[in-house]
Amino acid sequence: MVRRRACCLVAVVRAFYAELPGSFCPLKTVDNRLRLAAGRSGYSDSFIAHYLLLLLVYPLGLAQAIQRLLAGMAACIDTAVYGWLAARRRCKRTGDSLGF
Repeated sequence: MVRRRACCLVAVVRAFYAELPGSFCPLKTVDNRLRLAAGRSGYSDSFIAHYLLLLLVYPLGLAQAIQRLLAGMAACIDTAVYGWLAARRRCKRTGDSLGF
């Protein structure tokens, strides 16, 4: 149980960090090395931008302030969901209700 919570926490922190402008993405480094080893050219934008930007509805030239806002919103949503799940689990163990 503790291991699962630790993995979830790491995933939330990593997702928050990935949304921040200028953050390091290890996927880009690995992908560029593999592309160069295969004789293909690398790329300078992020891994997400290179592969998923056209698939996602993510406007070009999004301001850094908006990116920070989106990262904060993602962190708040994750915190709320995990908090609700933890409260629900605790209530099941103790027999209390969540008050809904």
